[in-house]
Amino acid sequence: MADKAFEIAFWSTSEEYYKDPSTAAAAFNYVVGRKGVSTLFHGTQAEETKLGLFVAWDSHQDYQKFVVNDYVEHAKLRELLAPTRSGTPVEKVHGTFTTDPYPAFQAPVTEFAFVKVTSDADVEKVEASLNNVVALAGDPTSPLLAAATGSLIDQPTTLLLAVGWSSIEAHKEAIKGGGALDSILHLVTLQVYHFYLNQVKREGEGNADNRSAL
Repeated sequence: MADKAFEIAFWSTSEEYYKDPSTAAAAFNYVVGRKGVSTLFHGTQAEETKLGLFVAWDSHQDYQKFVVNDYVEHAKLRELLAPTRSGTPVEKVHGTFTTDPYPAFQAPVTEFAFVKVTSDADVEKVEASLNNVVALAGDPTSPLLAAATGSLIDQPTTLLLAVGWSSIEAHKEAIKGGGALDSILHLVTLQVYHFYLNQVKREGEGNADNRSAL
């Protein structure tokens, strides 16, 4: 998974999209048809009226070629996405995962976190704690369905964590006695979101649009 680059984008949704999420279908189908795109996951955020988009590119170079060289195609994508946006800026970053994030993205609820490490000296310690979360997902007695870690390409001290849960309630119940990351909270700035994600695959591969929340 380290060779794949994930384009991660969030934006506030328009009233049109809120009423009819299929408004975004043409844009998402267009994205997966671009050269270098493996698949994408999209969905609404539980905490706010925001849309999350996670696009898996074969490499960061493929993404850069699309943006720089394929101006017409990129302009077409912006046009297709316009009806889904409220007009506020799009928040966008790029990252890689060291372990497979697809199982976490395919869970009924995906917890997604940006873990910004305050000091470079503490990166390894924080990474070890995140890896412990991944290990928990492999325990059949754990409420975690799946987990994966990574980092931002342009900000390597900002780590990524994706965790799959059966529900938000299951997550809340699991951390009642203390969360797995409590021991490193003083070392990081943490941003946590929950998404109900659907997957769109390349034409002919079938889709996994099985999340009723969308």
